Amino acid sequence: MVASFAVWNLGWMIGLLVLAFAAWRAGLVSLWVPLVLTGGQVLDFVSSAVAPKLVVSALMTAGLIGLALGIRPRRVASAAATVAK
Repeated sequence: MVASFAVWNLGWMIGLLVLAFAAWRAGLVSLWVPLVLTGGQVLDFVSSAVAPKLVVSALMTAGLIGLALGIRPRRVASAAATVAK
């Protein structure tokens, strides 16, 4: 049970980094988003105290918000204006 959870957790974390760097390469988000997520995950692996875990939570929250804002669907009005051109 623990091994399957560890594999699932590792896959989720790697998938999140792949998504963040792909969004950066596509020009949807700034470089700080994948860097913040990478820093949060590295700090999570190397720390065990409560204070660094709070920083990990803050970094991951900031990175996920930046990622969500970058890949949200565009507004219909701007899409219609692009098609009209």
